[in-house]
Amino acid sequence: MGPVGTNDDDATERTLVRLANWGAATADVRGVIVIGSRARTSDHPADPWSDADIVLATSAPRRYVADGGWVRVLGDPWLTYVETAPTGGGQPERRVVLAGGVEVDFAIVSSRLMRLGAWVVAALRAVPGAARVVPRGLAEQLAVMHDIFGRGMRVLVDKDRTAARLQRFLAPPPPRRPPSEREFLDLVERFWHGPIWSAKHIRRGELWRVKTLAEASRHALLLQMVEWHARACVGGDCDTWDRGRFLEEWADPRARAALSDVFGRYDADDTWRALFASMDLFRWLARETAARLGHRYPADLDEHITTWVTRFHAAR
Repeated sequence: MGPVGTNDDDATERTLVRLANWGAATADVRGVIVIGSRARTSDHPADPWSDADIVLATSAPRRYVADGGWVRVLGDPWLTYVETAPTGGGQPERRVVLAGGVEVDFAIVSSRLMRLGAWVVAALRAVPGAARVVPRGLAEQLAVMHDIFGRGMRVLVDKDRTAARLQRFLAPPPPRRPPSEREFLDLVERFWHGPIWSAKHIRRGELWRVKTLAEASRHALLLQMVEWHARACVGGDCDTWDRGRFLEEWADPRARAALSDVFGRYDADDTWRALFASMDLFRWLARETAARLGHRYPADLDEHITTWVTRFHAAR
């Protein structure tokens, strides 16, 4: 068992001590690994508000997904529920909030599949050039493993030595490759479809659908372009993290300044304003990214939709 912290005033660290003791004594729990900020020591380590992100490797994953009663070993639970982990792959995640506001998120994984993944990673590292010929699906899963474990691990329980194998062979996440022109154009076309959909629903007075569906999708596409733009301008080794984490540090300063305008209030006029601000921001980000990468930017598509939306807005 690795170190679990020495700050006696940190309730989350005390929770991790209880978790380590419980995992070591529970037969079907094969591994307990801390990831995220509480596993990082120098690059954005935990602060007083950080939760604990845990990979719980078990031979009985359904048990820990189906019944949340086991979280009482950590303390007095205020709430616990299961949702799909944001890392992809449909992985279940049990979220827990304990008395005092201590948050612990558990990614519950099959210990057998985790061992298999560790062996695959080791094999790919052992065979020169093997990583370049793996199937796309496997490559995507390996990329997820890099994102999860490559930034740092604190091993609390490792009965099968799986975590030790991952620590040996998993380097920090590699630089992300730039989008192909087809991938770039696909995202551009998806973005520019959004303003048409949004404009029609604003005119119908369906602001809830615009706010919860259209804007969520638009912001996700905008974030992807912010990432591509940062890596295209700074270089492939620009670390854009995941889901906008630390965006305030790596995004273009002009983009950061413009983001204050792309979130609108729950009224039609301000929703229109935020829509046009999003279109303006996306346009220059995409144009600059295309120029840097040598891709084509569909200026005619941009012009057609911008003109249509502008006239549609004026005719309301």
